[in-house]
Amino acid sequence: MSHRSSVSSSIAGMPTALRNDSILYLTILSARSLKKVQTLGEQDPYCSVYLTTGGKEQEKAAFKTDTHDNGGTQPMWNAKGHILIPDISTDVVRFRIKNNNWGKNTVIGEIALAMRDLSRGRSMEKEFALTPQGYLKVLMYLSLGHENPTSQPRVKFGEYPMHFIPGKSKLYLGLISGSKLRDIQAFGTQDPYCEAYLGRNRTPSAKDLIYRTKTHDNGGKNPRWIEGITVGVRCIEHDFLVIRVMNDNTVKDTLIGELSLKVEMLIGRSFEDKSYPIEAGDTIVGQIRLQLALFNDEIMDEEEIRDCDVDGCSCTSIHPVRATKVGDVLIDGISPEGVQYLEAGTAVHTGCELAGNYVLEKDVYEGGGWQGEELRLDQLSTFSDDWEVCKSALRL
Repeated sequence: MSHRSSVSSSIAGMPTALRNDSILYLTILSARSLKKVQTLGEQDPYCSVYLTTGGKEQEKAAFKTDTHDNGGTQPMWNAKGHILIPDISTDVVRFRIKNNNWGKNTVIGEIALAMRDLSRGRSMEKEFALTPQGYLKVLMYLSLGHENPTSQPRVKFGEYPMHFIPGKSKLYLGLISGSKLRDIQAFGTQDPYCEAYLGRNRTPSAKDLIYRTKTHDNGGKNPRWIEGITVGVRCIEHDFLVIRVMNDNTVKDTLIGELSLKVEMLIGRSFEDKSYPIEAGDTIVGQIRLQLALFNDEIMDEEEIRDCDVDGCSCTSIHPVRATKVGDVLIDGISPEGVQYLEAGTAVHTGCELAGNYVLEKDVYEGGGWQGEELRLDQLSTFSDDWEVCKSALRL
């Protein structure tokens, strides 16, 4: 079996969706701890997705993965597809895993999900408990139908929503601060800095390095960098953002901890400002505060042909492009000791309405200040008209 990503339409031969329909984009990743239904040899699992609409489950699967030959109880598919959802308030999607057998395809496990329970316009990667046993891991994004179907263009199957077109997207990354980091320096106070990588896996190589912050001398367990960058995303479907917090040492720089995020998980999200745990081995060794926003800085014409890589995804480049620094961020005039900032300037256009309100040309982040290690949320409302959206993202 090939583990390449496969893309399938939910309705063969239909080039467009109704203007007021929603589309469920999904990647069926893998399953584990499945029930064993085959007596001899290893079972060959595949996963089918059935849509229940209007109170009736369709007989034909809306989407189906390839069979993982000898996948046993731990199959992997990484199969991509999308399903037309006529009514998100009542429609149900059922994932059913079966064993591909010459005699009869036996059900291994299944789970039904009501579309009304999914977060609209937000990516979600989750493991679902199957009946009677096992777990299914799926990445999903529910794209809402247009509210005004008479004036909006039709959506082609296989087309990503415009705000995350592959090959045209950029990532805004704010590397703000660390907190409660493990102390790996035997004498004196450690000097942390951040490295940002954008690569095809969770263990990037040196060529995937896109940016390095300044070192916060004597930053210790609670360093601050407060730097903002933008970088082009080569492949939104496969790229990982990896942040490594390092200790700057004369002899050898040492890893304090790292974080790995799949870029695809940012699809549909607004500007986010939140703390993430960093790990060393399997142990959480502190937190890092990041600002993240995924946006397009140009619009792709329908007739435009994109270069594709061997996996069939849409990419602009084989090699990563170094990030563009759009300014240090100064919060309420405060800059931590050991880090220098320039004077305030005017806002720059980054292509992202939300990030554009936060990133300023010459290192300024005007508005409410720090209280201890936390940013005062009540003062963030001065930054953007989209405050209510940002506030909900901050509390995730």
